Amino acid sequence: MADYDFYTLFDSLEFQDFARDMVQIREGITFESFARGTDLGIDGRYVLKDGSVIIFQAKSIRNTSGKILDIAKKERKKLDKLSGMGIRIFRYILVFSDALGVIKKSQIMKLFSPYILDTSDIITGPDLNNYLSNMSEKYHSVEEKYFKLWIQNTKTLKKTLYEVVHSPLIDISKSKLEEAIEKAQIFVETEVYEEAKKKLEYSRTLIISGDPGVGKTTLANQLALYYYAKFGFHSFIYARSVDDLYVSEHIDAKKVIVFDDFWGDTDFNTIGNGKKTRALVSFIEHIQKRKDCILLITTREYILEQGLKKNEEFRKLAETLKLNCRIDQYSREDKLRIYYGHLKYTSLTWEQVNVLSGIGYEVIYSSNYNPRVIEMFLETINPAMLPDRCKEEFLQHLDCPMDFWERIFEELSQEAKAIYLLMAIMPLPVELKVLEKCYYTILKENDKSLEWKGFPEVIIELEKTVIRTDSYNEENSALYVITFQNPSAKDYIQEKIRENQEKYCDFLLDSCSYFSQCIEFLQIMAEVEDKGAWYQRGMSKAILLVDSDSIVFYDRYKNLLQNNREISRFLHTFRTEHKGREQKFGRLQQLFLLYDRRKCSNLKNYFKKTFYAFVHLIDQFPEAVHSEDLEIFSETAVHMIEMEICTDTRWLLNVYMDGLMRNRMELHGGAFETYYSGEWDKYIISNSDKVSAYLEKLYDAEICLAAVKNDAEIFDDWLMECEEAYIHFKLKIPQTFQVKIEKYRYWLTEENKDEYKEETYEENSKEQSKWILSDIKEDFENEYLDGVLPLEVDDLDEWFQLREIPVQIKDIMIAEELADNEYWTSYMWEEEALEFLVGFIGWNGELPLDITEASSAVVKYISDSCTVSEDVLENLFNKLALSGNNTGIFSYEELEQMCPELLRWDDKLIRDMEKIHVLVHKKNWYYLSNCLLALSFHLCNLHELDAETLGKYFSCILLEGKEKVEGQENLQELIRVGKEWLKHKKLKDEFISFLYHMEQNIFLQRVMVPLAADMYNKANADTEEEIVKNIMELLDLEAKYAEDGTCVGGSQSCMKYFWLAQIIYNDIIMDVIPDDLTKEQMKIIEANTDRDVEGWRIDASLLKEAGLLKSFGIYDKLLAIWQNICQLKAEERSDG
Repeated sequence: MADYDFYTLFDSLEFQDFARDMVQIREGITFESFARGTDLGIDGRYVLKDGSVIIFQAKSIRNTSGKILDIAKKERKKLDKLSGMGIRIFRYILVFSDALGVIKKSQIMKLFSPYILDTSDIITGPDLNNYLSNMSEKYHSVEEKYFKLWIQNTKTLKKTLYEVVHSPLIDISKSKLEEAIEKAQIFVETEVYEEAKKKLEYSRTLIISGDPGVGKTTLANQLALYYYAKFGFHSFIYARSVDDLYVSEHIDAKKVIVFDDFWGDTDFNTIGNGKKTRALVSFIEHIQKRKDCILLITTREYILEQGLKKNEEFRKLAETLKLNCRIDQYSREDKLRIYYGHLKYTSLTWEQVNVLSGIGYEVIYSSNYNPRVIEMFLETINPAMLPDRCKEEFLQHLDCPMDFWERIFEELSQEAKAIYLLMAIMPLPVELKVLEKCYYTILKENDKSLEWKGFPEVIIELEKTVIRTDSYNEENSALYVITFQNPSAKDYIQEKIRENQEKYCDFLLDSCSYFSQCIEFLQIMAEVEDKGAWYQRGMSKAILLVDSDSIVFYDRYKNLLQNNREISRFLHTFRTEHKGREQKFGRLQQLFLLYDRRKCSNLKNYFKKTFYAFVHLIDQFPEAVHSEDLEIFSETAVHMIEMEICTDTRWLLNVYMDGLMRNRMELHGGAFETYYSGEWDKYIISNSDKVSAYLEKLYDAEICLAAVKNDAEIFDDWLMECEEAYIHFKLKIPQTFQVKIEKYRYWLTEENKDEYKEETYEENSKEQSKWILSDIKEDFENEYLDGVLPLEVDDLDEWFQLREIPVQIKDIMIAEELADNEYWTSYMWEEEALEFLVGFIGWNGELPLDITEASSAVVKYISDSCTVSEDVLENLFNKLALSGNNTGIFSYEELEQMCPELLRWDDKLIRDMEKIHVLVHKKNWYYLSNCLLALSFHLCNLHELDAETLGKYFSCILLEGKEKVEGQENLQELIRVGKEWLKHKKLKDEFISFLYHMEQNIFLQRVMVPLAADMYNKANADTEEEIVKNIMELLDLEAKYAEDGTCVGGSQSCMKYFWLAQIIYNDIIMDVIPDDLTKEQMKIIEANTDRDVEGWRIDASLLKEAGLLKSFGIYDKLLAIWQNICQLKAEERSDG
């Protein structure tokens, strides 16, 4: 029979889909589905002929959670709300991932009356397993659809591998299969994955290409696992060469083969040629004739395309077998689930994952999003790193990950570092052949420091982390270009050059063979103060190379990219932004903008002569100037004024504005308006008629054309721009032009209203996408992070029933004498602690009532079960409980760091503690089922002390070390640990209570009596009223009351005597102020104090001033506290 744990297996969104499919088959109907986040309690709806509806709802939740009935009540309110909206609910079907007991099922049935017609419409996890087992054919399609169902039994899969694979491939294949099984739990089934499955159904071979880090290998491994597990393939083979493929042929039975990074280590010049490619072609053709083998090949996209160009036979074969995988194919939802998947797969601490999960949106919207980059950063985090620091470094890593790139740079070969440095001064993307030429040039010039490592080999090395290669014009003569995978890679290397100028600048200048390289070098050095020598050399070399060939890819191949419809793909890659084009005057303006008179004053004459010639040319022949040149002219001119090359601002401004008008361009002052506003204002005043006439000419044509085309949206845009232009130049639109605009407006029809409706729909779709993202985020936080937290048990009887606890053990656990036992009742609230208790009773036969006997028995049970000494266990438990970890949740790495001698080479102790429910293992983390287990070891050690030594212990931990314990190392260690327990947030009060009940007389004499004597001295006075007043001031009690007189909070003095008295005398302190006030008392309070946002806040001094201490019963309670102090004080006197 199927025995799936659906709660563990699926996240809540996946379970919702799975449960819907199961119910649809059971009922023979198809539900409508709704956008998550807006379902009003409806995961599925089926409308009957009479208009009434059947509603389906799925909940992935543990039955032991105390929230289950609360959640059910909320869903009931949603149904009532739907009914109030006029929706007639005929039937409600509710599905839970976990089991439900008879009692709770009846409670839910009653809660949802009359919507749930029968208990069979409350479907539980065991019911779903029953459907899959007893009616497997009926539900076979659902089981096939959800791959997590048929990969769950990983032991069977691994056993098959060990028994069947008999070849030298066994080790790597074992490792890759185990990795695939592990990652299957977090794998995201994207549209690319679905497309790949469809292709494989017909071809049995798939060639997956794509960008570095996009997830090609992961996709291939999961597709392989899909066939291996679902269709009964016997062998999972991970091949690293064509030879491995042919070796696998000798393995009998059905096999699935992953051939990763084909051509990955092949020279560019030999890609697609040679025996290897011909052998692969033969192997693929052989597979396609058989039904016992699946082949998955991964390779980088440009390498595949280059290979296809050189081998016609392989090209014909591969055309129908290839699948391209790119980052932009992932939806935002896919990206978020992939990111969360990486968090699940790490060994980070719970707190680190909790904080990193909160920045999911920032990660997926980052332009640097890349699964490999995310994975590589997460691998650098160690358990000691503070969670907030993890977040800061990760966001910095995505924005500009300097430390990350530093590690990568240092691990590169010298030749790879050289190309990385060359890329810093290349206009990107750069053609492969250009980079290759520059590389071999620097090899010749640096033959002593660089080896003659082949260019293809170096490119392959860099492609793993730094660069990416793209191909264009694939139908004809393919063009291969190189750029950075991540923009921050360029930021890093340029900053490294600035910080290490002596080391790199000569090398880079020597490598400059093109004008664009010099410009990139100058831009890097422009941000460096001083060091003018290299700047001057760079500028001089740029001037010499101003007529050299262009290596700017876009300028060289713009028309080709547009003709091949590849421009959009090009624009989505990382590229260098240029001020000034390569044609016409673009290069000159690049030089002008980078001129710095402080760093290259010797070139002033050249720049003055060249700039004046450039401006005169624009003045005389403005139509011959490119619009791109005019767009940056104002910035160039202002820079030249600042560099004292030209001082005639008015002349430059007139040339600029005339150029814009003569080329029919939008008018604006540019840098002149920003930096020389006075000259700009004078120009506008003296040329207002000229500017107004030009604006009318410019916008009249555009507005008229939009009206003729009946395009209301474009019409409005141009009209708004026209109005803004006139306002900007402080002019009014001429009346004659206004008349024209009204005439054009009349031409427009109402036909465009639907377009606005469509736009609204698109906005709603975007909003719906946000809801889906928020559901994915909520699911990760609730099901994964919060799913690790201890499970509360709200109904013990039902828990006993579900777990089929033997009657004898149950009777011991609910015995009356345990009702007030503070030690054992603390185990009764959470499932994991209850599981420990069941095992303990089975071993011990009873629950000892005495605290000393109880803790001793628990320690003996744990040490016997784990076959480790009590000292070793105590050391580990103290580290777990007293580590300062606020959550008490640890990764395995944290456990290993705590006790490396125990856990580094063997995890038997961990398994033993898990077996007896001392240690709980959930997801990637561990925690103690109850911190009392650790405290029990400490209590046992205290029990072995004699009365005098125990008294010293009490005094030292609670009275700030007034006793002398020099030379008593054992006692000193106990005192140190005891003080740590006093800091424990959850158990410090229980710890005090246990100490008190362990030896009450010693505790009173050594702790409470001295504290009472001190309190006596502070509170004593001549009259009873004064004593009560003093006690009241020392207590400093405060309480908050709601409108109905209920106490909703309060505080008291932190003085040690009151804290301890509150614990050992059962609320003697907090009982001073009543829990509830009568209506009459509330009226008095309202008359004597003001209400704040939290309610009525009062303290004893306020009541005293109002003369209410006695009427509220507070006076007598304060007096009782004084009497208790006096009794303890008397014991001090009798003790001498």
